[in-house]
Amino acid sequence: MLHWRRVSLAAKLGAVAACVATGRAVAAGGNSDGGTAATAAVPAVYGASVAAVAPAGFEELADIVQSMSGALARQDFKAYVDYLDQRCTWFDDSMKKLATGKEAILAQLQLEAKSSPGVLSEFRVGEPFVQIEGDRATVTFNAVKVYGGDHPVEVKGRSSSVFVRRDGRWLMRNVYTRWLPAAS
Repeated sequence: MLHWRRVSLAAKLGAVAACVATGRAVAAGGNSDGGTAATAAVPAVYGASVAAVAPAGFEELADIVQSMSGALARQDFKAYVDYLDQRCTWFDDSMKKLATGKEAILAQLQLEAKSSPGVLSEFRVGEPFVQIEGDRATVTFNAVKVYGGDHPVEVKGRSSSVFVRRDGRWLMRNVYTRWLPAAS
């Protein structure tokens, strides 16, 4: 079993973690039971360099999560569901909504977009944790949705997804998300 957590320098300093899209600059954490090594330097003011061991498949999964997040930010839900297994189960704990299958999830995302507090202007992902076991991976991360307008609303949450490798491609099989109430 392989575990790896990518933590941005900002997170190391107690700030909000950078988006997976920009999280390549500084990596930390991990174990040594497999994968390829990558080292990121932390400025001397904060200590010595930090070594990270990333399991095979981590970068591919991080790129997929980045692409999925970008699709959500653009509200390109068809691009999002392209990363789903045909029998994917999607559960939003905050709204108590369950959808199974690509078509049902697509319909739920479109409905959610219509009932949101405004136009989604940003979707950020941070502090991903990846566990890979053969052709199955669990990806857990913090997420932030920002709805634009004159008074932007930021909604924070936590998401866990199970991916399966089918025909050499990672597809999301299950996703569970819990959003916290928006701050007023």
